[in-house]
Amino acid sequence: MHTLIQIQKSNRYTLGLIVISAAVLLPILIHLIPPVNGIPMGAYLLPMFYIPLISLLIFGRKIALIVAALAPVLNFLLVGNSNWGLMAVLTLELLVFTFVGSLLIKTKFKMLLALIALIMAKLISAVFIGFMDVLPVTPFAYFQESFINALPGLMILLLITFYILKNKQKFPQS
Repeated sequence: MHTLIQIQKSNRYTLGLIVISAAVLLPILIHLIPPVNGIPMGAYLLPMFYIPLISLLIFGRKIALIVAALAPVLNFLLVGNSNWGLMAVLTLELLVFTFVGSLLIKTKFKMLLALIALIMAKLISAVFIGFMDVLPVTPFAYFQESFINALPGLMILLLITFYILKNKQKFPQS
């Protein structure tokens, strides 16, 4: 029995390492695609949001929030990005997105959780920018530009949500 518990814990740690690694490396791969109109592809495709969303839908809130909190910090440290204001905004957005999504997952709005959670994340991060002055942009301009740029990524997030929720039985139980 003791060995079985150790194997389960080991598998959980391995899975956690894989999930965190994917959350850190996927945005790096997306950012290898050349920018469009001077805007990085990550701003369009939102790769930082994929793994927390997948984690939320498959494994639940706890793992998803851990991924959402760690992924931006580890990504920034790995690539050597010095824009700590952007990292703070991305971390806040991911945490809000994941938390709001976790509240919506059991409601009639679950298929739209990516849309609602992303709007809330962008609104709260715009307020954060207004109070903390962490980026050289007005809160309204940030919300407007980042949301419009994020529309292709939002479509991907909606597709991920739809696919996982329609095929939930194919995934491990959370």
